Amino acid sequence: MLPLRDKRSRQERSPWGEIGAGHTLGGGGASYMYIPAEIEKRTGVTITPRQANALKIAVLGRHISASAFDPDAVAEALDAAGLAGKLSVEEVREIVSGIVLPAFDVALRGIAEAAELAGQLDVPVLVHNAAASMTQVAAVAATGVRLIAGHSNHSSFDLREALEHAERLKAMGAIVDVSTLDTFGARRLTTGPELLYALFEAGLVDTISTDYAGGHHDSILLAIDRATKAGVVSLPAAIAMATANVADAIPGAGTSARPRRTRLDRGSGGDGSREPRQCPHGHDRRQRRRQGRRGRMKRVTIGDVAAQAGVSTATVSRVINGGVVAEATATRVWDAITSLEYSPNALTKSIFAGRSNTIGVVIRDLSSPFYLDLIRGIDEVAAANDSLVMLANTFRKDDREAAQVRAMDEQRVRGLIVTTGVTADSHTRRMADNGTPCVIVSRVVPGMHSISLDNVRAGELMAAHLAACGRGSIGVVTASRRPSQIERVQGLAVPERAVTVAETPQDVPGAVDALFDTNDRLDAIVCTSGRLTAAVHSALTGRGIAIPDDIAFLAMDEFPWAEALGVTVIAQPTYDMGRKAAELVIECPAKPVSLVFQPELIARTSCGEISS
Repeated sequence: MLPLRDKRSRQERSPWGEIGAGHTLGGGGASYMYIPAEIEKRTGVTITPRQANALKIAVLGRHISASAFDPDAVAEALDAAGLAGKLSVEEVREIVSGIVLPAFDVALRGIAEAAELAGQLDVPVLVHNAAASMTQVAAVAATGVRLIAGHSNHSSFDLREALEHAERLKAMGAIVDVSTLDTFGARRLTTGPELLYALFEAGLVDTISTDYAGGHHDSILLAIDRATKAGVVSLPAAIAMATANVADAIPGAGTSARPRRTRLDRGSGGDGSREPRQCPHGHDRRQRRRQGRRGRMKRVTIGDVAAQAGVSTATVSRVINGGVVAEATATRVWDAITSLEYSPNALTKSIFAGRSNTIGVVIRDLSSPFYLDLIRGIDEVAAANDSLVMLANTFRKDDREAAQVRAMDEQRVRGLIVTTGVTADSHTRRMADNGTPCVIVSRVVPGMHSISLDNVRAGELMAAHLAACGRGSIGVVTASRRPSQIERVQGLAVPERAVTVAETPQDVPGAVDALFDTNDRLDAIVCTSGRLTAAVHSALTGRGIAIPDDIAFLAMDEFPWAEALGVTVIAQPTYDMGRKAAELVIECPAKPVSLVFQPELIARTSCGEISS
């Protein structure tokens, strides 16, 4: 609300709160309280604020619009919240829309009305600044009223949107406020400090506040501590944002009764009455503490560079990102960067580019030898193109696959390489449709870039080599019913009773026993999955079986100790496959590219090659 006109002077009027709170503008109030409460009432299931927020965005989008309804996204959010089968997509639409929309338009109009009243009273207006209200907030700022844009790091913004919006507001004379929210402590809704840090780093923050955050907001001191340690803002600047800047922005924050209570100025204490304490040698102890323990200095920020070069932080950002700047100005900026040894924040650079310079890689299981050279190939191409690799392991869990792909999308990766199963295909395809180059490895997916092996040919090579070694009764241990495994078995052309499945290494002894129980004359065992090779070899030797005298052993994928044990393998060109997958991300062909690589037999002694 706004302060009421009364008999006191403008400087003595009471403090006030924000106009257009999240309770009425589809903000945190809906996610923290109202949506969870209604869902629990209907289903008995308690969901988290973050799960409620995912439902809200799926129904109304970040900018709150009935036209943003995405049934597929609602279904995914229901499943993630454990509500599948308990609520339908349409029921969720009705719940969310019924909670958020009735007050939304009224609240937006309220921002304009409050701004008009603030102009009449000659006081600032503090408004709810979020993705849903940003257009109205910018319109108010354009009127010239003294505007405080509250919590400009609201979690509904994406990174680039928040920065551009804040820069636009500052250009119109608005005060850009950031809030602690529940960024560092509870993190019940806010996912991390990226927005907060980016606004600090860009030099766009004027004041720091707290916000309700469902009753779990962090303290301002905690936010200052974390931000200064991260090197995105200097300690004096952060303290000013919480004290002097607030006193300057809000009439009545400092009164005649308490002259400088809310200011911390150099040379005075918190109440303006005390000088800094001196040590016996006359040194300011606080100044010494600011230098950090063991003489460590704080990280240089973009604001430091701007100050030394005599330009704005926005100009420094344009120089670093290759924008159009006068040559003399650019020279001053680069000289300042060099002298201060400033390292640009890659996160901030990625915001203005709209994408990070990171290639996301989502794999099923790091225990498989297949992935070692694959990742090496990806990493070499990424490094040659000034990119980093962000790796995520799904541990062969379907729910993690979809979640990791979504996380990569949220990180705005430059491109995505996945070895996931079909459960993540819809998420991957959505990323590709939105402009992120995506490559599927080990499978062919229509309409997508793919890198795969000729798995039928791999099976044929196995069968031919064993036949050449005089082996005719083959038992197969395969890992799953994935297409690659099925195709290798097809190439081997063995009867169904000669095939067993072991999902994990712990399942292998039973699978090997089953083969011997149903096949009396086995003279060869094939393992079609590299991650099971060690377990199969161990199971055979554990039964007292001599390789290759009693039985031949042939495995899939080259691995470090295969040569030492003399194990014959079918090798995939995984390094080349990794390189090509990364090259597809970098080159981003307009039409889907499907590349099929050929397997290679590496013959040693485990199939009786020497005797044959």
